[in-house]
Amino acid sequence: MPLNTNSKKPQLSLEKSKELRLESWRALEKLYAEGKCKAIGVSNFMPRHLEEIVEAKICLPMINQCEFHPYYNNKLVFDACKQMNIQFQLIKTGYSVYF
Repeated sequence: MPLNTNSKKPQLSLEKSKELRLESWRALEKLYAEGKCKAIGVSNFMPRHLEEIVEAKICLPMINQCEFHPYYNNKLVFDACKQMNIQFQLIKTGYSVYF
């Protein structure tokens, strides 16, 4: 794996990253189907990440926790969650708010 010049950590290819996200999501989906958890969600998923789940034809997350405040408001993520009927939870150190 190629190394990032600013870091000693290996850099994953986009395809490998997608594969790992979907594999992790399927594991969470299995736990949900077995009744071992009441809800499953993601954190900091961008619209393209949510689209990967849609394209894989697996169940959508129930919640997406993302940083969102006046200095960093990614309306595209908020709008994508709203369109897909995914609960959007903004996170910032010290408090959480649901939309």
